[in-house]
Amino acid sequence: MITLINGFPQGPNGLIVPLGSIKMQLNADATIIAGPGGFVAADIPVVFQFDKNGALIQPAKIWSNEELDPQNALGLGTYYLVTFYDQNGAILNNTPLWWIFPETIGATVDISQMVAISTVGGNVIYYPRSIGNAGTVTSVGFVGDGTVLSSTPSTPVTTSGNITATLLTQSANLVLAGPTTGSAANPTFRALVSADLPALSIVWSSLQPAAGNLTLANTTYNTTFNQTTAAAWSWANITAATNSTPQLSPTLNLNGTYWTGSASAADIWSIQNIPGAGTNPATVLTFSHSGTPGGATVSFLSQVAVSLGLTVSGTVNGQVGVFHFNQQSGDTFNISSAGNASGNLTIYQVNYGSNPQPSVGQNVTVAGFIAHTSNNGYFAVASSTSSTLTLYNSGGIAETQAATGTVDNPYTIQSGFDIVLGYTNTYGLQGHSYVPSGGGEALPFVPVWTISAKGDAQDSGYFRIINDGSTGNHGLEIGGIIDGTGAAPVTVQIGHFGGISAVAFNTPITQTQAHGETYVYGSSTELITLSTGGTTTDSVGNLLPAGAIIDAVVARVTTTISGGSTPTTWEMGDATTAARFSSTGTALTAGSTVVGLNQMQGVVSTTATGPTQAVAAKVRITLDQTPGQGAVRVTVFYRQFTAPTS
Repeated sequence: MITLINGFPQGPNGLIVPLGSIKMQLNADATIIAGPGGFVAADIPVVFQFDKNGALIQPAKIWSNEELDPQNALGLGTYYLVTFYDQNGAILNNTPLWWIFPETIGATVDISQMVAISTVGGNVIYYPRSIGNAGTVTSVGFVGDGTVLSSTPSTPVTTSGNITATLLTQSANLVLAGPTTGSAANPTFRALVSADLPALSIVWSSLQPAAGNLTLANTTYNTTFNQTTAAAWSWANITAATNSTPQLSPTLNLNGTYWTGSASAADIWSIQNIPGAGTNPATVLTFSHSGTPGGATVSFLSQVAVSLGLTVSGTVNGQVGVFHFNQQSGDTFNISSAGNASGNLTIYQVNYGSNPQPSVGQNVTVAGFIAHTSNNGYFAVASSTSSTLTLYNSGGIAETQAATGTVDNPYTIQSGFDIVLGYTNTYGLQGHSYVPSGGGEALPFVPVWTISAKGDAQDSGYFRIINDGSTGNHGLEIGGIIDGTGAAPVTVQIGHFGGISAVAFNTPITQTQAHGETYVYGSSTELITLSTGGTTTDSVGNLLPAGAIIDAVVARVTTTISGGSTPTTWEMGDATTAARFSSTGTALTAGSTVVGLNQMQGVVSTTATGPTQAVAAKVRITLDQTPGQGAVRVTVFYRQFTAPTS
């Protein structure tokens, strides 16, 4: 604590008011940082009396703001609201003053020397003069570096005025620029070199028909063609065709490079329009590829509609195309780090290599993180960029680690397509490829068979039969993709998944009766990072739902509980009963687990310690000492009931 002295409050007449008082009240509840800690309530003010001379009557001690938590990124996180009264209790200042004491424990502060430092939202913040009055400036001048600006000192400003810097005179044809090569350095006046200039721009309107190849290349900037109207750009072969000699379009080559294992080599996709010979011939738009022998795939990466005007003659048992929409199942990419979860989202830094980005609603399996295994798992995609992947993982913890991601579900197709094969039926099926064998049937060409609503699959149901030898997953999967959020991408799995043969429900099970009454068997979970400012930590969300029976509360220590005042035990409960779910335990290391069933056992003697939950509440973790670190994954299993609606 710090000691306050003096004061000498003045009345409207400017005279010192004797025998008055001062009330000081925190703007927010705070905790005491230094051990053994403590709590300072904002709604309980502190009042000190002045003597007949207007000085504080001792002892007059309070906690400085430096000694209290919260703190913030800008400094101290609390302040005192200060009001002065005369000896009859009349208020001397209609609006409370905002005072901050940045002194450390044991300091003595003269409150008659408080000075205004800054204004926040129209309120003036006052600090002790020893903090605010750090010194004075009597003269300000300017001296240049002698290379760009004149080194002759400017006329100093002692009260108010302007300081003018003067550029040194230079020879003709010099510019102020950084170095011509090498690392960054201070700019100087120098002549331009060729590297300072962009490549020569070509005036398109002056181009004549090209007799040879036209190349636009520059390694230092992107080439962009802008139009102010919906103009058409044509890559045309303007040579006239004859009955026997068609004229093919120019080839559009999309050139990339890949690594052969020993050197860089060219990888090229080519697009060309190839008209046939003769009168009114057929024409073919070709996509050809040369380069890497690792395979080539045409992928539609965003929401597209594909119309296939197919004409099939003869048997209809032939394979009709292979289309890959979005990411393929089994594509694996590299992950370099994970960030802390924000709500239910975790951002991963990724390198997709030659694979396309996963799309919203697809599922990705993350594996390889060691220090924080909550970064691993099976998660739905919320969004992606060329270097980041945002997944629905509320347990993400910042970590740099070589890991991998594998795309699981190929069924997320942004738009469907129709196949008409000389029949009256149109198949609004989505997937990879199909071998049609009749007007009302489509057989899967690959082991995974996905059927989902034609059209925008950001809001649709699906089912698929999985027989995947690489993962060992076999069975029926039923679910839905809701509003493009990735919510409930899988609802029910029947068969053998993740090494377990069972019927798995990945969302709460709800039984709804005729009059709207419901019975829900569900769970809620949260990764709770332990407070380092006290012995108790509450969950952010209300993990204990209203109108429910709490069957069990299970937990796993994900970050070892240690440091601080060296805790040795912990228990789980709520704000009323510390050990409602689990009694005092000593398992503090990462990987330790607890199954909390106290609320269901014979020790229950009151409603507060039992399994029933009338109103929603948070789970509280209580330690015997304040920790320096620690995190616990807590999951609540419950049965919840609601009354009829009619």
